[in-house]
Amino acid sequence: MAISSKSEEAEENESSAAGCALLALGLAGVVIALCLLLEIVSWVAPWSFPFWSGTGSILGTIVILGIAVAMINATSTSSPSDDLGDSKPSEYYEAMRDQSIYVTNWQDAERSARDFMRANGYPGATLTNPGADGGVDVVAAGAIAQVKHYNTPIGEPAIVQLAGTTMRPQYQGREALFFSSSGYTAKATTTGRDLGVTLYKLNNSLHWVRVY
Repeated sequence: MAISSKSEEAEENESSAAGCALLALGLAGVVIALCLLLEIVSWVAPWSFPFWSGTGSILGTIVILGIAVAMINATSTSSPSDDLGDSKPSEYYEAMRDQSIYVTNWQDAERSARDFMRANGYPGATLTNPGADGGVDVVAAGAIAQVKHYNTPIGEPAIVQLAGTTMRPQYQGREALFFSSSGYTAKATTTGRDLGVTLYKLNNSLHWVRVY
């Protein structure tokens, strides 16, 4: 999904604001030149513009300041926001919560599951040491997870094993989460529901989704 940081409407507003700023700048230049001309004439021939002395200078200054303020307001209100978060649709954030790593192997799958847990209620989720995890690939304060990257769906035995792992003293009271890149058999899905193991799989967009 392509995310644009600036919409076409915002670009048009920016161009319009730039045009208004240039126009206001030009008007300010004309007023300044006229004020200088009248000042010179009133100094050389004070009888020509007796009304200009003092009062005219103040009036010219007020006009210039007014144009400058209008130019600043036009630029600030018409320019698009630099906060890209305001221009991104909600689907972008859902995708970021689901997946941060493109899964091509079991290491990617474990890191992706860890990141998913961190973004969905388990900020302290960490990977265990490979080879000595005892069936647990990711641990967090309130949950443990097993991650499998196979070519075939996960069967019932793996689900039963993870449910039994939560009975170990170090894991008691924690939720059991199972992440499979290839999905689950019907029996595994039923067993996971019965034993309280939450099952996740990768959808076609490579985002983790809950099976039930």
